[in-house]
Amino acid sequence: MSSLGFQELLGIKVVVGIKVLLFGAIVYGAIQLYKNLNKAK
Repeated sequence: MSSLGFQELLGIKVVVGIKVLLFGAIVYGAIQLYKNLNKAK
């Protein structure tokens, strides 16, 4: 296994991890906003 391949794999994992975290944060924020809007009614 070459170090270059490992670096590329690690980079892909980091990018995917960041995208998952961002998506999760957006979904969580949307759910909290939706709950707050329902409470206000």
